[in-house]
Amino acid sequence: MIRAQKSEDIRTKSGSNTIVLFAVGNTYEAYNESAEQLHTICKFPIIHYGNIPTLDFKKNCDAWVFPKMIREGFKLCIIEN
Repeated sequence: MIRAQKSEDIRTKSGSNTIVLFAVGNTYEAYNESAEQLHTICKFPIIHYGNIPTLDFKKNCDAWVFPKMIREGFKLCIIEN
């Protein structure tokens, strides 16, 4: 998956405390470590595509998800398509 690889490239450059989100339609998608961290903190379910952990959530959840992740010490990187 191209997005999963792009997510890992950004995290490598920005640090492991970066959550990479892709804005897709009315949802945000996260892959790999970003998905795992969101799952741990926000309890969103993870789906595995092969060996790639994937997580998505509705954009209207950002009002509580983003502040929570920032309070936990994460930086957010949002990629708009």
